[in-house]
Amino acid sequence: WLQQLEKKLHRLQPVAAFKLFMTMEIGARVPVSLLASSQLVVYEPPASIKSSLERSLTKIPEEVMDKAPTERSRLHLLLAWMHAVILARLRYCPLGWSKQYEFSETDFSNALDTINLWVDSTAAGRSNLPPDKIPWAALRELIASTCYGGRVDNDFDLRSLESLLARLFTPESYGLGYSLLLSAEGATAQPSLPEGKGRAAFLAWAHALPEAQVPAWLGLPEDSDVVLLTQQAQVVLDGWLQLQASQAGAELAYSPEEAEQEDEGPKWSRTLRASIEKWLQLLPVEAVKAEAVTGDDPIQRCIAREVVLAGSILKKVRGDLSRVYKCLSGEEQTTNDVRELLASLRTSSLPASWRKHHAVPPKMKVDPWIGDLLQRLTKLAELVSACAASGSLGASTVWLGGLFQPGAFLTATRQWTARVKSVALESMKLTVSVGAGSKPDETTFSVDGAFLYGARLGEGDQCLVPGGSQSVPMPVLQFRWLVPAEGKEEGRSEIPIYLTSERGEVFAAVDMKVQAAAAAPSLCWYEWGAAIALWAEP
Repeated sequence: WLQQLEKKLHRLQPVAAFKLFMTMEIGARVPVSLLASSQLVVYEPPASIKSSLERSLTKIPEEVMDKAPTERSRLHLLLAWMHAVILARLRYCPLGWSKQYEFSETDFSNALDTINLWVDSTAAGRSNLPPDKIPWAALRELIASTCYGGRVDNDFDLRSLESLLARLFTPESYGLGYSLLLSAEGATAQPSLPEGKGRAAFLAWAHALPEAQVPAWLGLPEDSDVVLLTQQAQVVLDGWLQLQASQAGAELAYSPEEAEQEDEGPKWSRTLRASIEKWLQLLPVEAVKAEAVTGDDPIQRCIAREVVLAGSILKKVRGDLSRVYKCLSGEEQTTNDVRELLASLRTSSLPASWRKHHAVPPKMKVDPWIGDLLQRLTKLAELVSACAASGSLGASTVWLGGLFQPGAFLTATRQWTARVKSVALESMKLTVSVGAGSKPDETTFSVDGAFLYGARLGEGDQCLVPGGSQSVPMPVLQFRWLVPAEGKEEGRSEIPIYLTSERGEVFAAVDMKVQAAAAAPSLCWYEWGAAIALWAEP
């Protein structure tokens, strides 16, 4: 309808004072010509904690913030700091949050109204309200579940929000020099809450904050800026590839300098044909046969389905590449399907028909995808050979992130464990230990190829300790399905597992041993972005 709107605007003969105001999110479907003919006002999120604090505190009227009881203004400051942290963590996605949530000023306003309502109700007209009488639990729950948490659909992101609320909205925040930061390795002791009270004092404190912020202010590891640099580099690279593709599209069938190659087509065509030849040479002609898997237990049946799916994917990819190559060589006519494939392959983008078979990052290019597919097929053939030799999975190590249907394999292991132990499926919980901490049995499954984010391995690789943001290859993991009484152990925390390093939807949640220290409360692991990814782009 935007296209039709633009045409109607051009046909209008309005009065001289006519103005049309539109609010929208800028996206690919907005006509460029409509933007070019308009005066744009872009509302951008604050670039730093300081600017966000100043914006939030300025929006609160003085008569509201300084209204009795006097403890109200500090609650407003705590909320403004929390709001600034929540927005700033979006820049560090997927470490700060697993996805780009649409947090806004409306969330801040709703939380502010919630605080005022409960403070007025509890104070009952008194000029002072002791910090221990403030309904902290109610405020934390309402802010987490409705004001901000209503936008969050990832349970571990919600726990990160709850951790932030638990640190800030506490009676200790009224103490002298209360630190706003996590007490973790690399975190400094600043900034701390000011001693004054009232809107003017808190605004002066916000103005005095340094413009530059460090990730520790957001509860993230100190080296999290690498995430931003990586994202910026990827944007530049994608723009360069698009520019290269547009220049190739404008290229003539041949150039005077390449007159001797005029029968071979334009340069982009020759380059793409060379790439297709390389890919066809890399990929095997056939995948491993499903007949090689003869077992009838849930795990063997799952592996057999993996083999069938791998064969269909390989056949699809090789067939598409062959058709594109023949069309580029003039051996076949171009069809609509081939045109779609060409549009993707020319820009090194992954065709949509290839992407749907298994989880990969949205911006993954064709060349690394082909290499990853080859690695998946090779690992699957090794797994099938091991199962055929022993008649079961046995001590074989599985690259869980390299399976085409890892969720089905995890379900199969749960079914197998329930059968062996004669327990109900719903009564078991997944636990993970690092390395060979105990002797594996038939209900223990070894998984490799995983990466750890937001933490490091300590105590001889046997537990998680606070660490950096960059990925760390993990040793072999021992997956076990245990009933709660069997698996109950102190000093463990539930850690999310994602299929890829891009995170997104949670694949599974596992109990892992973590560092038992006062500096590492259980919820802080979620603020640090601790997670396991089963697959990372090579």
